Amino acid sequence: MEKFLPLLISLLAVLIMVAFFTLFERKFLGILQTRSGPSKVGFWGLLQPFSDMLKLVTKTTPSPGKGLPAGYLLGPFGMLILSGLVFAFLPFKFSKENEFSAVTVLMVLSVSSFPLIISGWFSRSKYSVLGSLRSVSQHISFEIPLSTSIISIVILNQTSSIHEILIHSGVWVSFFCPTLPVLMTLSLSAEASRLPFDLPESESELVSGYSIEYGGAMFTIIFLAEACSLLLLSGLFSSLLSGSISPPLSLSLLFLAVWARGVLPRVRYDLMMEVCWVELVPMALSTLWLCAMALCTS
Repeated sequence: MEKFLPLLISLLAVLIMVAFFTLFERKFLGILQTRSGPSKVGFWGLLQPFSDMLKLVTKTTPSPGKGLPAGYLLGPFGMLILSGLVFAFLPFKFSKENEFSAVTVLMVLSVSSFPLIISGWFSRSKYSVLGSLRSVSQHISFEIPLSTSIISIVILNQTSSIHEILIHSGVWVSFFCPTLPVLMTLSLSAEASRLPFDLPESESELVSGYSIEYGGAMFTIIFLAEACSLLLLSGLFSSLLSGSISPPLSLSLLFLAVWARGVLPRVRYDLMMEVCWVELVPMALSTLWLCAMALCTS
């Protein structure tokens, strides 16, 4: 029980961080769009996230008329579980006894597409199926430069252990390979479905895409998993690039994600895929080749 108590406290802290991150996002977008944002519930709108959660949870949760209800529920819970697994790789005090490998991180990132296709398929709607296919194609495409960037960091540190990377790594990684922060930032934005790469849930085109048939508690779980994924991936990537959990770098990534949502337009789907396969993938492979050559000549 003593080992699980710090983990439980940290998970609750992450959920509170997600709540106030959504509040910060809505407030900052309000400033960019010359409006007040949430300001009615509690002092300065501080209780707005909890009010939204109660509103969503108390709503009726729809269920598909055909198909397996278990598959319909598996998608949202799968997203939440995978987001929690990413949380285990962050270098907190209670996790120093565990040895996590970068291969495990790549495995978790690779299976993150399965809940998307499960959610779309078992919703029994052609709109959700098309939205899930669109989401999966985006995640698989940007997973290539993301995975290649992590492999480059492993090559530079000559170890696949996350904790050993955090011990030996430092800001020198970003200076030695300046393309790594660019690749990881763009891949993070695409993996977390943030603007300008929020095409899996572009409301003006797909009406929420794969999650169109979800509501109430199930929609809350999907939204919570996406927000947790953004927070935890930013913490993981900042720790890999700086050698430890760097609050300034993590907050900078989160601020950049919110700022992009307020000022950048949504790109076309074909242009997004062109950027991934024509520019990011060759850049990632070139970075991997340079890291391998640097290791061979050292």
